[in-house]
This record gives sequence, structure tokens and C-alpha cells, in this order.
Amino acid sequence: MPSAREINRRIKSVTNTQQITKAMKMVSSVRLRRAQDRAVATAPYTEKMEGMLQRLSAASPDAGNALFTPHDAVKKTCYIIIGSDKGLAGAFNSNVNKAMVSVLKDKPRDASMLLVAGRKPIEYLKHLHLVPEKKWSGFSDKPQFSHAQQIA
Repeated sequence: MPSAREINRRIKSVTNTQQITKAMKMVSSVRLRRAQDRAVATAPYTEKMEGMLQRLSAASPDAGNALFTPHDAVKKTCYIIIGSDKGLAGAFNSNVNKAMVSVLKDKPRDASMLLVAGRKPIEYLKHLHLVPEKKWSGFSDKPQFSHAQQIA
């Protein structure tokens, strides 16, 4: 039977773990709220882009615009996969990896080009013995416009 001292140490250890977990939860909720605020802030931009594309497609559907011309001889498809650098994103990374595998499973390897952002999807591709054309990581905590420019 454990002594009183060992029981007290164990109680203190559990209490400290609870405090650390609570602090981590508070930090992650603040980060999530900030990310949601940034996503909501892009709504006007998205609406303008949708409106512009609708006007463009309505104005000249058969004017020979390359965006609206069907291409029968597509030889290669480019997939841009965006994941995170850390595993603290819940099921986000596993869902990204599952979606990536479901899209790529029926495609021949030479018919797709992979551009991957984030350490987790890059590691998963290594596990599958696939090499992306380009890869970026190290900026998912604080992404900047310059990072998006590099990928674009």
C-alpha cells in the first residue's frame, strides 16, 4: 500500500497536469478565435471574387476565354495540399491526408503534380513513397501574404 507521502505527490502531480491542460486549452481557444476572425474578414474579398467570375462567365460564355474553354487533352493535374506543421489540430491533418489519398488513389503517378504546404502532409507523402514537386513548411502558425505568394 502506498504511503501518505506518495499519495500526496500523486495528487499534486495530477493537479499540476490539470493546470497545464487548462492553460493549453485557453491558449488554443484564443488561437482558434483569432483564426476564425481572420477567416470572417476574408468574406468580402470572396464575395467580390465570386461576383467578378459570375459577371465574366455571363458576359462571354463563348468568346473563347481560356477559363471557360473545355480542354480534352489534359495531361497533368496539379493538386495543392495545405495542412499544418504541428499535430495539435485535432483531426484536421488526418482528414487532409485521407482526402489526399482518396483523390490520388485512382490517378497514375505521372498524371498528377503535388504542391504541399505543411509538415504533416509532407511526412505522410514520405510514408506513401510520393515526392511532391514543391513543398513548404514552417509558417502555419503565423501565415503571411508572402507565403501565399510563394505557393501561388
